[in-house]
Amino acid sequence: MLRTNKLFSKAMIFTLILTFSVVFMMPQGVLAAEKIRLSSGTPVLLQLNDTLTADTVNMGDEVALTVVQDVVVDGKVVIKAGSTAFATITAAEDNGFLGKAGKMGLKVNSVTTVDGTSVALSGTRFIQGEDKSTMSVVVGVFICAPFLLMKGEEAVIPANTTIQSRISGTYTITVK
Repeated sequence: MLRTNKLFSKAMIFTLILTFSVVFMMPQGVLAAEKIRLSSGTPVLLQLNDTLTADTVNMGDEVALTVVQDVVVDGKVVIKAGSTAFATITAAEDNGFLGKAGKMGLKVNSVTTVDGTSVALSGTRFIQGEDKSTMSVVVGVFICAPFLLMKGEEAVIPANTTIQSRISGTYTITVK
C-alpha cells in the first residue's frame, strides 16, 4: 500500500509539472489562437501611396497601396490598417497630339493578413484625362494649324486616392 501511495504521489507531481509547463511556459497567445473565416466579398479599403501618371508607370508595373482601416471579422482583426497591398498597372497611355487623352488603370491583387496569409483581392481603378481631339482638329483645320499639336489631358491618380476592393475567395485566418 505504501508503494502504491508513492507511485500515486510521483504521478501527481509529474502531472502537476507537466500541466504547469504546458500552461505557463507556452508562448503568450498560443492558447488564445482562434481560426476565423474570411469570406469572399469582405470589403478592404485601400489608399494609393504615390501619385501615378501614365508617363511614370508602364503596363505590368506593380504598385503599393496601404490598408486604410482594420478589417474585422467576428470582433477579431484579420487585416491590420497600415498593411501593404499590391496592384498591377493594366493600362498606361500617355496623352498625345491631336488632343489625345492619357489613360491609366490598375487592378488590385493581394494583401497579407495578420497570420501571414496572402489573400487575393479584386478591385480596379481606371482614369482617363479629358479628350480634346475634336477641339484640336476643328480649331487646327479651320483657324490655326498649331492647335493640331494640342495635347489631351494627362491621366493622373493622385497619392492618397482611396480604392475599394474586396476579398476574392474564402480563407481561414489564425488570430490571437
